[in-house]
Amino acid sequence: MEAIDIARAVVGAMCCGMPRSGLQSALDDTARRRVFGRPVADFQVVRWQLADVATNREAARLLTYRAAQAIAQGEAFSGAGIEGCR
Repeated sequence: MEAIDIARAVVGAMCCGMPRSGLQSALDDTARRRVFGRPVADFQVVRWQLADVATNREAARLLTYRAAQAIAQGEAFSGAGIEGCR
């Protein structure tokens, strides 16, 4: 279970990098592209969607840090709260 804990944190860290570049590309694209004579970024629905992506990315990053901290402190977190897992 210890190896699984470490693997989950490592995979989480790798996965946090991917949305970063995607979000930056989306921000650049929405600022550059124009629809109805206005930048796409001016539309509220687009801003909400980008904000949702940024919020989810930040949540994933913080959960990854939390997992790494638990590993550093020697805490097991796989199966936490499930009877019979420890």
